Amino acid sequence: MFASSAFGRHISPVAPDRLRPADRVGLTAQASLAALIGDLAQCETAEALRQWLSDHALRHGFRGARYMHLGHLHLGQRLPHWKLQRFLSTHPDSANLWMTEQAGVETILMAFLPFAWLSGEGEGLTDAQRDWYAAQQFEDRPAGVTVPVQDHPAGPACLILFGGTEEGAMHLVDTQAPLLATLALAFHLMAKAILPPSNSLGPALSDRE
Repeated sequence: MFASSAFGRHISPVAPDRLRPADRVGLTAQASLAALIGDLAQCETAEALRQWLSDHALRHGFRGARYMHLGHLHLGQRLPHWKLQRFLSTHPDSANLWMTEQAGVETILMAFLPFAWLSGEGEGLTDAQRDWYAAQQFEDRPAGVTVPVQDHPAGPACLILFGGTEEGAMHLVDTQAPLLATLALAFHLMAKAILPPSNSLGPALSDRE
């Protein structure tokens, strides 16, 4: 439904550096689009993007959110040296792919619309991962929403809302899927303009792990 090329006709290849990131990626070219993404267009730093993520999550009844730019990850081709391209979280968690696994990485690679998920009792998690959930006090709010972004040139990305109720996650997907998808795409375009690709993020788990 959405792809990074959706705003391609608004992007100037020689946009002056003085423009804000939102201007450079074409998100303010049309008043209606600028109004739709709201204060996201004002973000110019990683910290501003993180604060927007936090506000976005809380506004929808979730305790936190994270952005993951998966890059060109293909099912069955997860090499040990593969790394996330970009990562930003509202919580002090590391860029471990198990968090994406819990939020449906296989679906992320193929889906175009938001979907709800439930971590249940933490099946398949290690003790350390369960401790992380417990420390963040998510055990009583185990549901979330993943919003995939299919970016053909740069690889897929997603916004993940976590720490919510199952009912809240389902209701959000049922009632606001188009807006969630639009905001996730806009966030991804902004993140690519603001956050450089990182080589410091840890490798993905191997298939055996």
